[in-house]
Amino acid sequence: YVDVLDQIDLLWEKIQSPVYLDWAFSVIEVLAFFPSPSPSRRMNLLMTMFPLVTHYQEHVQIEDLNMVHRVNQECELDFSLPSVPDIGDEVNIWKQLEGKKVYVYTLLQGAVLSRFEQQLKVLAGTDEIDVKFNHSLHGGDSLKKFAQGADYLIVDTWHSKHAATGSIDQVVPPEEQIRPDTRGRGCRRYITKFKQVLERV
Repeated sequence: YVDVLDQIDLLWEKIQSPVYLDWAFSVIEVLAFFPSPSPSRRMNLLMTMFPLVTHYQEHVQIEDLNMVHRVNQECELDFSLPSVPDIGDEVNIWKQLEGKKVYVYTLLQGAVLSRFEQQLKVLAGTDEIDVKFNHSLHGGDSLKKFAQGADYLIVDTWHSKHAATGSIDQVVPPEEQIRPDTRGRGCRRYITKFKQVLERV
């Protein structure tokens, strides 16, 4: 684990650029929200990568800035960050989630999912979003009912297709599902794909 973090540290030192912000923020999410066998080394790497937020501030999406503020607080880094700009309701695409059901099928479990739910509600500026998760590996009527009940259905196909995703496809066609990029392990990719869908509405 420490060797991998050392390699990431060296790589970021060589490639620091706005072009690689997407990769960098994905690394920050995994470092912060997944268990670590070396918390001190993790903290050191986070502190190394955090200056990118100020160096490339004009290239940072509000969703990533929001996430980094949460990491800063939860990991007690006490890093000075740009403030999150206030977005008016009329231009906040996340506001349309108010009163909606956002259901997520994923094999991910743990704290990263609760943070995804928290981030959705912060971005939308409301707690009035019904977020539910399903981790079943088996198909069946219960999973089909879950999928059909969503206003927005996120289906994480990070693992290969199995009975569960087959059941979902029977009631919600793949083109109507929100399918995040399968690279990476965190939920940031859920936010990225979800934003693309909302921008098209």
